[in-house]
Amino acid sequence: MFKRIVSRIQFRLTVAFILMTFIPLLATGIYSAQTASDALRRQALQAESGRVANLAANIQDFLRGASDDATFLARSATLAQLLEAISAGDPAAFAEARRQLADEFIALARTRQTYFKIRYIDATGQEVVEVAADGNVFHVSEGEELQNESKDEYFINGMSLEEGQVYATRLRLETQGGIIVTPHIPGIRYAAPVFYNGERRGIIVTNLDARGFLDLLETAAKGEDEQLFLVDAEGFYLWHPDETRRWGGPADLDTGERLQRDFPDLAPNLLSGQAGAVLVGDQMIAFAPVDSTAQQADRWTVIEVEPTEQVLASVGEFRKVFLLLTALATILAIGLGAYLARAITWPIVELSRVAGQVSQGDLTPQIPVNSSDEVGILSRAFGKMTCHLRDLIEQIAVASNRMATEAEELSAMTEEINASAGQVSAAVQQVAQGAAAQAIQAEQSSRAIESLAMATDQIAENAQQVEQASEQARGMVNHLAEMMETLQRRSEDISNMARTVKRFADQTNLLALNAAIEAARAGEHGKSFAVVADEVRRLAESSRQTVEEITALNDLVQAELQQVLAGMQDIVAAVNRAAALARQNAEATARQRKESNTVVQAVNEMASVTEEQAAGAEEMAAAVEQQMVSTGQLAAATQELSSMATELHELVARFRLSPEAGPMDTVSIDDVAPPNGRPQTVEI
Repeated sequence: MFKRIVSRIQFRLTVAFILMTFIPLLATGIYSAQTASDALRRQALQAESGRVANLAANIQDFLRGASDDATFLARSATLAQLLEAISAGDPAAFAEARRQLADEFIALARTRQTYFKIRYIDATGQEVVEVAADGNVFHVSEGEELQNESKDEYFINGMSLEEGQVYATRLRLETQGGIIVTPHIPGIRYAAPVFYNGERRGIIVTNLDARGFLDLLETAAKGEDEQLFLVDAEGFYLWHPDETRRWGGPADLDTGERLQRDFPDLAPNLLSGQAGAVLVGDQMIAFAPVDSTAQQADRWTVIEVEPTEQVLASVGEFRKVFLLLTALATILAIGLGAYLARAITWPIVELSRVAGQVSQGDLTPQIPVNSSDEVGILSRAFGKMTCHLRDLIEQIAVASNRMATEAEELSAMTEEINASAGQVSAAVQQVAQGAAAQAIQAEQSSRAIESLAMATDQIAENAQQVEQASEQARGMVNHLAEMMETLQRRSEDISNMARTVKRFADQTNLLALNAAIEAARAGEHGKSFAVVADEVRRLAESSRQTVEEITALNDLVQAELQQVLAGMQDIVAAVNRAAALARQNAEATARQRKESNTVVQAVNEMASVTEEQAAGAEEMAAAVEQQMVSTGQLAAATQELSSMATELHELVARFRLSPEAGPMDTVSIDDVAPPNGRPQTVEI
């Protein structure tokens, strides 16, 4: 069963269509999916890398603002007034300028909300103005609260800068008396040099509350699965979602928590100062350095760690959609392949089925032809050929029936001719017998004149009978001549019919040859039709041979009929002469009655006439015998023609020409539709 299904053209075409559609679709889909996945993966990595870079840029902007604030304060006009009062040695002006500068510091701290201390330190390291902020509460230090910071690193480094430059300390926890303040306050000190009249006159120091930008990391996290880190140049966590892991450097809590513990292999790459993103196992890691315009003592790196499936969620969704579309495309390809395969093979299967029926002699099946492709052209050609074949079989059947009918009529006419010839022969025998009797009487009359009267009466009676027999023979011979002419015309009709049948046989042979050529072109599916075409060709060849034999026999019959007609003409002439002799005999007998003196002469004349009559009767008998022989041959030929018509009818009867007729029994002329009356449909 499986081999049978696999060997079918429809199955092969279905598989071919599916493969031709599915394989390119699958290859293109896989390539497209891989390309799109790679593009989406790169896009996702670029997006995450860009997001981290934006976050780093936001921190940079925050730090740049702090650097700009320090530069702004170092160039403040209020600070210049303070420096001028110090140079002038005016205590009142100094106090006023100091107050105004403190107010300016307070205004900036209140505006920014990111500074918890702003100071001006002179060139000796002594704090001159200090404003401390505790939320919205500000305190201006006085007296002993002002300390000397000449030994601190930010003072030393700040004093070494040129005008417009800013120094930033490491990000570290604020201390008080060397002890880290709790709660922890991360901060950065910005130091900007102050110049007055070209002289270095100290520095402006701003203590930046780093929580202002560290909170950006906390708010930037998209979910619980995402982690954001901020590490210093040594990899210690400045910010970590787990507070216990923050500030692990030796200058802060000294816990040792650092990036190298979590990502030992990636730490060098992450701390390289370059931005990027990498996929590690089921995690995506994006990183970007934080640059500052200040002369910063440390470099930071923002790091984001996120599950790969979350980052590449779009890739997963794309793959799901792709798989769904691939499945739908596969189903569509299978359905389309099956439909196209059936659309192509169904006409061939139907044509094969119909060819099988035609090979069994059934010429009635039809199928609609809805396509104009090569299969449709083949179906139409097959249908037209079958129509022509059916018409030819019908015509052959009609011709065979007509031939059988004509043969029966010819046989009947031959029997009538035989009967007429028998009657003519009997009449001729009577005439011959009468002539012999007359000769005997003539001899007796010459020896015995006494019995002349009796012989005369007898002769007169015999002459009357001869005249009647002659008239009857002449009528019968004339009727026989008409019948022979009719038989000759029938024979000519048979010749015409035989030529028609021969032409039909030649056309059938040509059609069979064309059908065999078309079957050979059809290949495997045309073998059964080739068998039918070969059978039709052999039948046509047999019909042609039979028609040639019939034609030859009919020509022989016509020749014999010509001879019979010629003999009949002689018989007619002889019968006419016999009738004339009979009339003369009657006239002589009458004259004999009137003129007894001329009895001897009349008897002699009668003897002469009787001899001629006997000779004519013998000729007539010979002609009738010859006619009967020819008629016998014609009857035998007619019987052979009838048997050949019967055999042809039996061969034609193997074909089924109509749906309800079954195998053909008899097809009359009235049953055959004229060619121009045939419906314009393709029958196969």
